Parts: sequence; C-alpha cells; structure tokens
Amino acid sequence: MRKAKDVILDISNSAIKMDNPENFFDYILENGINLIESANKGSLLVLNDENMLEVKSSKGYDKKVLSNIKLKFKETYFKDKLGKSQIKVPMRIENISEFNKDSMSKENYELLKKAGGLDIKTTISCSIIVDEKFYGLLNIDSHSKDAFNQDDIFLIRYFSIEIENAIKNYQLIREKLYLSRHDKLTGLYNRHYFKERLVDILDKTDRYNQDFSLVVFDLNNFKNINDTYGHSIGDEIIKAFANKLKNTFRKSDLIARYGGDEFIGIFFETDKENIEKRISQMAFELETEPINIENNKLKISTSYGVAYYPSDAKDLEELFKVADKRMYEFKEKFKNN
Repeated sequence: MRKAKDVILDISNSAIKMDNPENFFDYILENGINLIESANKGSLLVLNDENMLEVKSSKGYDKKVLSNIKLKFKETYFKDKLGKSQIKVPMRIENISEFNKDSMSKENYELLKKAGGLDIKTTISCSIIVDEKFYGLLNIDSHSKDAFNQDDIFLIRYFSIEIENAIKNYQLIREKLYLSRHDKLTGLYNRHYFKERLVDILDKTDRYNQDFSLVVFDLNNFKNINDTYGHSIGDEIIKAFANKLKNTFRKSDLIARYGGDEFIGIFFETDKENIEKRISQMAFELETEPINIENNKLKISTSYGVAYYPSDAKDLEELFKVADKRMYEFKEKFKNN
C-alpha cells in the first residue's frame, strides 16, 4: 500500500508535466503492472465517441496491431455486469484465451492473437469511472494460472480509484492548456502561442540548416460582410476559412488566427513553387465554391503574402514585415481588379 500511494502521488504529479496523453496512459499502465508481482503484461482501454473501447496503452503486446482493436462493451469481461456497483468491482478471469474467443468478434480475436495475446492465463480487469461515467478499462495480465490473489485485486482496485482522480485532473489541465493555446472561435493556435512556437522553430531550423515559408492571410471585404450580414455570419466566414486552411495544409505545419480576419502560417519542407501553387489553388477553390450560411450564398476571398526563411530575412520581425508587405500588395491588386 505504501508503494501504491507513492506511485499514485507520482502519477498525479506527472499529470501536470505530461503534454502527450499517450505518455500519460503509458505511465499509468507501467506503474499498475509494476505494482502487481505476478503481472507480465497489461493494457489500458478508453471509451471513444462511438462508445467503442480503444487501446490507448499496452505493454508486452504488439502495440501497432493491438491499437487496431475496437471493442464493444459486450466483448469485455463486464458484459454481464449492468449495475454501477457491479462494474466497479474488479474481475479476475481464468482461461482468458477461451473467454476472448467466445466474447470477441472474430476480427478482434484474430488481431489479439496476432498481437501476442493468447499466452495469457489470468487477467484482472478493472473499470475506470470518471465523473460517474464509464471511462475505460485497466487490464493486468499474467502468463501463470491462478496468478492473482485477493490482495492483488484489492490493490489494483485501490490503484484504479486513485488514477480516476489523476485522469480527471489531467483532463482539466489539458482543457486549460488547450484554451490558453487555441483561438476559441476557430480552434487554430492563437497569436500568443504561435509566437511562442515560432521562437522554437527558428532555433530548430538554424540548428539543422532548414528553411520554411511564412504566410500571412487576410480576408477580402470582410468588413463589408460584417456590416451587411452581421457578426454571426462574419464568425461563420472566419470558421469556414479556418477549416479550409486545416484541410489544405499538413498537421505538421503551424497555422494560427493572428487576430480578426488575419491568419498566419508556417509551412515546412516545401519550395517556393509548391507553396505558391497550394495557396493559389486554395484561394481559387474558395472563390469558385460559395458557402451557404443561413440561406446566404457567400464567397470567401483572401489576399496573402509569402516570405521565405532565410532567403528573404533571418530576423523574425523582418520576415513578418516582408510577408505583410506582399499581402497588402496582393490586396491592392484585388481592389484594383
């Protein structure tokens, strides 16, 4: 119990430091397995938006294969436990291979077999309840028959209750972190976090002798849209443009709402011709595919300016000025036409 308390305190403290959920789940599982002397393997599954259990962490299995398993509740060890009080009681399962063969879909069973899950003889499965809702399962596995005793079951239940609190706190921390980094309307990064990331990016590109493109976007005639249709329509235009940016560029690129109807992006590993082609294609699609907002068919038009690091400038402020200047030159051409 003393060891369990120390482990749980360590997990709670790690929730503040770990930015990646996968690392957090791995840390929980590893400590859960280490608590039980007879344990050899384990997995941690979390309920997704489709009410399917996904493997978020595993130890002793082929992770890549196991990650493809999606379990319905009726495929779990708790399939006959309907009441909340029953679900909260850990289950010890013998002959686990036979149980899985009878309960799982053929596809999931074959994936489990491929991942190395048929050498298990005994499992403790424990539910995880967060805010009175079923959140997931913690499975602790052993190669031996009759591997776990009542003390093990008590200990893993105590552990799961405490990690429920750790997960809840982790979710709150993640939510606050997300809100501090992202624009509320679009879900893109906000100006403050973009600038923070940009300093790190510059350090990395200099270290590895890389380059990138900085692009400033500004919506054309946005004030007229707001004045004519109202700010709620204007917000929808902003969101539609943000979604277009997300769908056009890669997740590895850095895109932010810089303020109002102005956006900014950092795009990696792409030459001048390629980035210009992608942006102009996006702009063309926006202008030729009107969007329907509250029975109004509206076109989105954008002006943009591209600056290249380090050929245009090595100073960040100067690089932004180059991109901004080119964007306004583009906007003047748009107005004249």
